[in-house]
Amino acid sequence: MINPCCKIVLEALNQLEVFLCVFGLWSDARPLHKLVKRLQPFCYATLEFEKWLQFIFIGRLCEIIQQNDRIPESCCVPIITNG
Repeated sequence: MINPCCKIVLEALNQLEVFLCVFGLWSDARPLHKLVKRLQPFCYATLEFEKWLQFIFIGRLCEIIQQNDRIPESCCVPIITNG
């Protein structure tokens, strides 16, 4: 059984996935392994933001919840721009 906090997080992740799909930002193709395994934290220099959301952020949080691990108490996703 999933705890109420995790259920809320999953609902928010599902809403984020729907948003990405509606705006044509969801990808069926996973990024190349070499783009994900870079030295820069969170692949910020190698992935587009929507790909990072899909394959790093959403993927990792879902994995944490499925494994019944403790989810982070807080999370800050800064706006990433092309400067």
